[in-house]
Amino acid sequence: MARKLQLSLLALLLVSAAVITQAQTETGSAGFASNADLSDSLHSWLDMVSSTQARQPHWITPLATVTPRLEQEFRYDIHWLPKADGTVTENYGATKGLEFIPQRNVEIILNIPPYIVHNRPGLRDGFGDFQALVKYRLAAANEEGGNYILTAFLAVSAPTGQFANGALNPVITPTIAYGKGFGDFDLQGTFGVSLPTGNTRLIGRTYAWNDAFQYRIRGKIWPQIEVNYSRFQEGKYGGNTQVLLTPGVVPAGSSIRMEPSTDGIHSQATISDSGPGVPESERERIFERFQRGSTTGGRSGFGLGLAIGRELAARMNGSLELLQTPADQRGARFALRLPAARVGESA
Repeated sequence: MARKLQLSLLALLLVSAAVITQAQTETGSAGFASNADLSDSLHSWLDMVSSTQARQPHWITPLATVTPRLEQEFRYDIHWLPKADGTVTENYGATKGLEFIPQRNVEIILNIPPYIVHNRPGLRDGFGDFQALVKYRLAAANEEGGNYILTAFLAVSAPTGQFANGALNPVITPTIAYGKGFGDFDLQGTFGVSLPTGNTRLIGRTYAWNDAFQYRIRGKIWPQIEVNYSRFQEGKYGGNTQVLLTPGVVPAGSSIRMEPSTDGIHSQATISDSGPGVPESERERIFERFQRGSTTGGRSGFGLGLAIGRELAARMNGSLELLQTPADQRGARFALRLPAARVGESA
């Protein structure tokens, strides 16, 4: 979690530097740029995302099955699939990518084309197809209101794959997704059919039914078993059925939240997490080079992220500070404060 927080801070610093540089090199009417409007818009969007997610169950995302919940994250998976001949197919990316909530009840997923390694003579490695998916949440209630969700998906893939690592034509996949919780137990599932826009006899249709059964233990870990059923119609595997069982244990993550604000002179981003926090005796030491906090849990690192972040902020006439966490909350809270960009000023 500490690494995620440091990456978020560094990314925010780089974006801020780019914005200030661009504003200082542009010409136009003098005065402040619309930082306040931009900050208000960003703050309203983040509030909308939080409100949207608060209205749905707070289950963990399954390993393979696409969750019916609306999420905002970047996801990158790696799969290894053993074959009957002893070879292992490696899938880097596994058709995951950027997931964001542009408006209430809607999520858009832009997937990075996966890179597929076959480890078999005669089969060339390469990138697979690009895919985009839209979710529309039809109905939902959180744990206090019924603990259920119903969502419609529509996925479209483009034939961008290399060396036969993708489909010949675009494929449209309508899907219905569902979920229901009973205390610490929950079921999340999807049922959909892939519909090629051409060459159906070669590509075939696939009817996919996936269910993930999960149980939460003390809110920390989620043992699960997934049943992934596929029925193939026409195409290379026409008439065949495939059933995969995916057991696993998913650790519960913690959230990171950013709250932007501005007073017209300075812009500030407050970034907080729900991790173990920072002991009082280490509040300044964590900003020193090659110093790491005692609550990192033994995770690897060099102790440079916060030191570099503070130096970058100082070079932009700003600051990066660790704030006090309210007594009724846990985690760490950092404040990045930078001068508001002016339009028309020379660098």
